Amino acid sequence: MDFEPAEPSEETQRWMRPIPKATPRIVVCSILVLLLIISPGNLLGKFVGLLTITFLTGSYRRSYIDAEIAHVQMVVCFIPMKMKRYRLKRFHQIEIMLEEPAGWWSFFLFGPVQWLWFRMLDFAIPWLGGLYQIWLARPNKKVLLWQGCFDEDYEHNLEMLKSITGYDISRSGGY
Repeated sequence: MDFEPAEPSEETQRWMRPIPKATPRIVVCSILVLLLIISPGNLLGKFVGLLTITFLTGSYRRSYIDAEIAHVQMVVCFIPMKMKRYRLKRFHQIEIMLEEPAGWWSFFLFGPVQWLWFRMLDFAIPWLGGLYQIWLARPNKKVLLWQGCFDEDYEHNLEMLKSITGYDISRSGGY
C-alpha cells in the first residue's frame, strides 16, 4: 500500500520529503481502533471515533517530480484520490509561505490545552496545518506541492524544486 515507484531512479523521480508510508499509519490506526472497540460507549460514539481515527491517521499528501511533471495526490482515510499532474514549464515561480505558529496569544486567549492542541496537530498532521508551504505559481493558478513543519524537509524540498525548475522563489503571506 506504500506509494513508491516500481523502479525508483534518482534521475527521473524526485520525492518531496518525507515520503509518506502507509504501513506505520495502518499499524497506529489499528491500535487506536482496537482501543476504541474495547472501550465502553455507544455505537454512534464509536463510529464517530472510528471515522476520526481513520481520517487523522490515513490522510496525507504525497508529491514527486518526474522529468518535467509535478505529481500531487491526496490520500483520505487510506483511499487514494485522483493523481493530479502539472507541467512544470507552465509555471513561472515557486512561492513559499511560512504560517505563524500558535504563539503566546493563543496560550492566553484559549488556554494551555488549546495551545498544546494546536502544536500537536501541526506536528501530527502537517499536511493540514504545517507551518511551511511550497507552491508552484503562475498568474492565474497556484498549486500546493508540499506542506509540513520540519525545517530539514522544507529546505530539502525547496532546494530540489529550485534545482529542477530554476524558478525564482517569492514569499507570499504568512510572517
